[in-house]
Amino acid sequence: MLEIKNQPPRTQRHIGRQGALRLHFAKSRAKTILRESYSHAPLQVMRPIEDDHGGLQIFMLSPTGGVVQGDHYTIEIRLDAGTHALITTIAANKVYKMPDGLARQTINITVGEGAILEFVPDALILFKDSELEQTVHITLEKGALCIFQESVMGGRISRGEILQFRRYYNHIEVCDERGLLLYDRADYQPQPADIHQIGLLDGFAIWGSWYAFGDFTKRGIDLQQFCHDHSEFGTDAVFGSLSTLHRNGLSARLLTNRLESIETAFHQLRHAMHRALNIPYSRLRK
Repeated sequence: MLEIKNQPPRTQRHIGRQGALRLHFAKSRAKTILRESYSHAPLQVMRPIEDDHGGLQIFMLSPTGGVVQGDHYTIEIRLDAGTHALITTIAANKVYKMPDGLARQTINITVGEGAILEFVPDALILFKDSELEQTVHITLEKGALCIFQESVMGGRISRGEILQFRRYYNHIEVCDERGLLLYDRADYQPQPADIHQIGLLDGFAIWGSWYAFGDFTKRGIDLQQFCHDHSEFGTDAVFGSLSTLHRNGLSARLLTNRLESIETAFHQLRHAMHRALNIPYSRLRK
């Protein structure tokens, strides 16, 4: 006789997927190729697109349309020496309502000697009652460069859902062969603290950061002069500043109520950096 035992109910906390993405870029006949591409749903990538200077553009996507409670995504990116890759997304990444849990994302990046990585995803949209923990580790080998950006929309503004997410934790750590370049840890919790206040979000609902890391001096770029020349972001709707790190890097912090304004500022900064590096530039193909 078949014995049927009662199973405990599956709660919302245990619903989620273990997404994985592993990308390895290598050099072949003066061009960058995608040597390894491994993905586990819901993380996927589209077919690589070769750009005008032998680099590759990669578009990440998720068929689920966003991040749900219990999801844990792990992204591993490796660039071999002399390669150039640009990684972006096809649309904003939505972080949905989470009744009694959270989601996590871990990104580990290694940029090989003399390689260039541009990691430029679209915005995160934090829905009401969502909670996301993200950890990013970037390692630069000798002569490597990395452009890294992030933008966050604190709710669906058109619906009046402003800063009603539960928590957004973001930890970014960047190192090169000499040690630490950046240690940035932010923990946004609208309920326990008024993050509208001066010194935090200053009443804005969207924020963004743009970074450039590497030994730019060896490439003939004066970072202080770069900051002086590109301190204006070309729009009255975005507030922020561009400054140098303690060494080998730039950081821009931006606030706005219009996502398009941050996207425009990011485009201007990337374009200016491409000109300084004497690398052909084209807008992202969306």
